[in-house]
Amino acid sequence: AATSAGRRQCTTDTNPTRTIVECTGELRKFNADGRLSSVSATENGVSTSAVKNPSRFSPPWTYLTETSDAKVAWKSLVDAVRSVDDRVEIVELTDEYLHATIPTEFPQGVSYDDLEFLIRPEDNI
Repeated sequence: AATSAGRRQCTTDTNPTRTIVECTGELRKFNADGRLSSVSATENGVSTSAVKNPSRFSPPWTYLTETSDAKVAWKSLVDAVRSVDDRVEIVELTDEYLHATIPTEFPQGVSYDDLEFLIRPEDNI
């Protein structure tokens, strides 16, 4: 599946009216430290791993406001992602990692946005 910017193995197509970054490849293999992919300063999006780029950093979500059971929280998150839109495609799903893509709204049909989630029960996030 095509993936959004912020990933390795990317190509950029630029003209005066638009820039399209298209990337392929498995996302997690480039993250040996087990973190989610980061987002650079020039890309759209946020990441809990963008610690070197405060404008793209978003704090991790905690599930403790809903449940103390990581498995219940994970199932709820997976169900929520599946129900976002009929075009959401789950690319990879394990007991701790979810990678899904959805076609970008603009420009339509040109690339995909990534949704990545990693649950860390030991940290309640």
